[in-house]
Amino acid sequence: MKNPDITFKLQNYETLDSTNCFALELLKKDNPAEGTVIMAGFQKKGKGQRDNSWQSDKNSNITLSIILYPDFLEPEKQFYLSMALSLAVTELLDEYKIPVSIKWPNDIFAGKKKIAGMLIENAILGKQIIHSVLGLGLNVNQERFSADIPNPTSMVIETGNQFAITNVTERLLNIFKKWVKRLYNQEYKYIKEKYEQKLLFINTPSLFKRGDRVFKATIQGINENGQILVAGENKNLLTFNFKEIEYCF
Repeated sequence: MKNPDITFKLQNYETLDSTNCFALELLKKDNPAEGTVIMAGFQKKGKGQRDNSWQSDKNSNITLSIILYPDFLEPEKQFYLSMALSLAVTELLDEYKIPVSIKWPNDIFAGKKKIAGMLIENAILGKQIIHSVLGLGLNVNQERFSADIPNPTSMVIETGNQFAITNVTERLLNIFKKWVKRLYNQEYKYIKEKYEQKLLFINTPSLFKRGDRVFKATIQGINENGQILVAGENKNLLTFNFKEIEYCF
């Protein structure tokens, strides 16, 4: 990244299999400008974390992927990209008077219902991040969801108001630009503190699941690598990677 003041350039498509897949293919074939945003009115095979799919009604929600070249960011700090995008989404929804929190590692929840999710895919060579594709799905105007989607919600459900997708997208990208600048300026402590403040169930004894075992613990925060830190009932501090622990609602 030569200049942290990114100009986002939207490429809108009616239908794609997946905005992340499209962006990754584009990176293989071409040299897209930093800040290229691939946006689809409908995804046939939207991707989520843990090999999940992301389902979204046509032209009802925000489904996009942002291409960045964060060569200034050390690979061990790649989770800061997730933190930056998560904080941009929470700030956006706060502006719309929708109280939200971050369900680690990168889902956004309104109460105990999921309103947004992210999938970030990085290409790393040696000690450098070559490129990143930051995928985001934000439920905006969808009011009904498939029965197999657990606990979904949307901006319209939370507020009772319909929103212009283009306006919400423009505001989101403007907010995200600010968080990318903070990353570029190495404001790691500030970003991590803000992310931890927004964590779902932070400092609150809660139930978690690891394998077949359910246990009570308290989220203390995260470490530099994005691993979650929880204190067990015996007060021992435990560290978990992605997919090693699940929230129990």
